[in-house]
Amino acid sequence: MNWSIFIPFGAVIALLAVMAIFLLNGKGAFLIAGYNTMPSAKKARYDEKALCRCTGWLLLGLWSVSCRSPWACILACAGWHMPGWR
Repeated sequence: MNWSIFIPFGAVIALLAVMAIFLLNGKGAFLIAGYNTMPSAKKARYDEKALCRCTGWLLLGLWSVSCRSPWACILACAGWHMPGWR
């Protein structure tokens, strides 16, 4: 089995985890697309910390799904199959 395919998976998983932790701490509003390009007058209408935390939880959800993907690939390559799947 070619294990080099899992290196990009690992990089994405690590990046998502770091960004999620950063945003859950209320920092990193510059990472949120659309928010960082808004004029200051529009930015004042939003709670920046709450927006960061919400985006952080979203990234944490994506991280948890991404953590399962490589393992599913490994198990499928090893011949393991989910019951009921064809």
